[in-house]
Amino acid sequence: MYVLFFVIALFRMGVLFISKRHEKKLLETGAMEYGKKVSKQLVILHTLFYFCSFFEGIITSVKIDIISYIGLFLLIVSFIVLIVVVKSLGEYWTVKLIFAGNHVLNTSWVFKYIKHPNYFLNIVPELIGITLLFHAWLTIMVFIVPYSICLYLRIKEENELLASL
Repeated sequence: MYVLFFVIALFRMGVLFISKRHEKKLLETGAMEYGKKVSKQLVILHTLFYFCSFFEGIITSVKIDIISYIGLFLLIVSFIVLIVVVKSLGEYWTVKLIFAGNHVLNTSWVFKYIKHPNYFLNIVPELIGITLLFHAWLTIMVFIVPYSICLYLRIKEENELLASL
């Protein structure tokens, strides 16, 4: 389980590195960041969700079983979706809400058929997956409401920005 968590964390850090690189480039070219407070809260909650799930699994001495395998499957699928979203948005993809002055609405297949695929096909399944992987029932009970509220606020902010395009 330790190795699995390390690999998952390594993947997430790699994605954050890509986001930081895109963020820097966008801000240098005049893009604006929106929803800083909600973005910060989401990062904190996401990180806590991960580490609390992992530590809950350690404390309860979780063993890999069918529930863990379902969680791992969800994590893998969510990471594949994340890769598709990152590739689709290219240099415009960041974990923060950053819009460039020349921002154009992405109409690639994933965005054409699914509104907010990063949230609904990556983040939500990812969090469910990490919960199942480590049998972190207490973690999901504690974090589901605050995370849902922050995600709702983030989607609301993003929708308002997209409507202004």
